[in-house]
Amino acid sequence: MFCTIICSYNTPEMTDRVVKELLRGKKHDIYVLDNSSNEEQVYKNDKVEVIDLGRENVGFGGMHDYIFTEPRFRKYDFVGIFNNDIYDIPENYFETIEKNIDGSEGIVSSAIKKDGSGWEQMWKIHQDGKRQVFHVEDIACYFNTKLFDRFAEFIPFQWYGITDIQTSQLALQAGYKLYIIDDIEIGHELGGARKKVGSYKNYLNDSGNKMNEWFDRFPELKKLYADYLKQISRKVCVVIPNYNHNDLLRNSIESVLNNKTKCDIIVVDDYSDIDPYEDIKDLPIRFLKHDRNRGLAQARNTAIASTKAEYILPLDADDELYPNVIDKMLEQVGDVIYGNLVWKDNDIQLKPTVEVRLDKFLDNNQIFGCSLYKRDLWKKIGGYWEKYKEFYEDWDFWARCAKVGAKFKYIDLDIYKYGGTTGGMCDRLGKNREENVKIVREHICS
Repeated sequence: MFCTIICSYNTPEMTDRVVKELLRGKKHDIYVLDNSSNEEQVYKNDKVEVIDLGRENVGFGGMHDYIFTEPRFRKYDFVGIFNNDIYDIPENYFETIEKNIDGSEGIVSSAIKKDGSGWEQMWKIHQDGKRQVFHVEDIACYFNTKLFDRFAEFIPFQWYGITDIQTSQLALQAGYKLYIIDDIEIGHELGGARKKVGSYKNYLNDSGNKMNEWFDRFPELKKLYADYLKQISRKVCVVIPNYNHNDLLRNSIESVLNNKTKCDIIVVDDYSDIDPYEDIKDLPIRFLKHDRNRGLAQARNTAIASTKAEYILPLDADDELYPNVIDKMLEQVGDVIYGNLVWKDNDIQLKPTVEVRLDKFLDNNQIFGCSLYKRDLWKKIGGYWEKYKEFYEDWDFWARCAKVGAKFKYIDLDIYKYGGTTGGMCDRLGKNREENVKIVREHICS
């Protein structure tokens, strides 16, 4: 059983927009939690239950305190907490959320339009399905009520309600998973309600102080928060998609650890027949699992959306880095740093094209997949192209990087051992190479 709570302060017209959009969809319990400063601003609508918290301003954090401790909400399995500055809620919103929840989730949200969140993992990354993440921004999300007792241990919450990283990490700590539903996407006016009532500047100036006060009371939260930000902000994120290469995955991860540079290592299991997590959970990684087999491009996009690292290094689960190559690549200057490939089976070295030009990509790929590049490039070109599950995604990606003027820098260094096998994806693509090359060319030139 589910309910949705809309938080309202001195902006009844914004609350009304959210209520009307929700009422168009599947019927469920809707509450408005109102803490307006005067009676005239309190929201009124007999189609939903309005809970009046009084005229003393308790902040968005105080509203969370009330929700997490109010007994009436414990009868629900999931409780949605919504800002009232969201919009464009589709009619099938609630039923789509509901069908994607089975109880193993800690926090769930729809995707948020790009101009409504600064966290890329909140954006619509894939065309459909639910996508596992490490952090859900609490703009409009559903919380598993089994977590409420744990959350209540940290009351009073930060006054402005900047609590999403903390609640996300507490949910993960408790063994729950976090998801974004890519089937649906809603809008969010950044700072909308605060700008409307004239408190946005105070929020920007004072939210850090309120956060420090909260951390002073609860050092555990401070550590969870700091550890998460440190991990996602490492210089390099190594992205390792895995599909049924469980026997090789550990070697791949351990090869990354043979660098002085401490990396954010994200393994995305693309729905392998056997879940590999138990065999690698002792390693310093972050692990995500797809809801179905989606292909290499989607696995990489899933991971890259979940880091803030300056550089990305794609590494397939059947490949291995040579020692210290990340350290040496970081010494170079360029948007894309690339080097040599060595076949695992026979130690044959392959060198890529030293001079990369866009026109050359029309005939063939110019560099290898395991190359270091700036994450801003991924954002600039819209990530890896996801139209096809099996595709020349590296070729297409590097060509589009060249198209936007990326500076490529070659380093004469063996970067990785390539584990491509007979009958693997490259062989399958090669059987229909002419058609696949045509697709790449058309996409590059579009």
